[in-house]
Amino acid sequence: FVVLANHHAEVDFLQEMLSPKYNTAWVDGRRTGAAREKAFLGFMNDPNCRGLIAHPKTVSHGLEFSIADTLIWWSPCHSAELVAQANERMASAAQNHPMGVYQLGGHRVEWNVYTSSGNKLAYQASTLEQFKSFVND
Repeated sequence: FVVLANHHAEVDFLQEMLSPKYNTAWVDGRRTGAAREKAFLGFMNDPNCRGLIAHPKTVSHGLEFSIADTLIWWSPCHSAELVAQANERMASAAQNHPMGVYQLGGHRVEWNVYTSSGNKLAYQASTLEQFKSFVND
C-alpha cells in the first residue's frame, strides 16, 4: 500500500502509527538523495516492508509502484496534475493485482477539494479532446 499525505506532521503521524504493524518506509521533502532512494528500494524490494507513506510531490513523477495495489489519500491535494500522476504510479504492465484508490476526509471542505481535483482533470481531458477534434477536421 501507499499512503499519501500533504504535510510533514501527517507523514510523521502515519509513520508512527503504521510502521510498528506494517514496517513502512516514508518519503517527503525532508528525505533526499541516498536516504530517499533507500526508502523507495526498501518499499519495492524488501518483502518485510508492506507500505510507503509519502508526500505526493515525492512520488508523482518517474516512479512505478506495481508492488502496491492500494493507494490511500490521507488528505486532499489541490493539484489535479499531482493527483493524476500519483494515482497512476501503480498502473503498469507489471501490475498483477486489482488496484484501488481511496480518499479519506473528515469535512466537506476536504471532499470539495477531492471533487475539484477530479473536475479539473475532466475539464482538461474534455478540452484536449475538443482540440484534437479541431485539429483533425
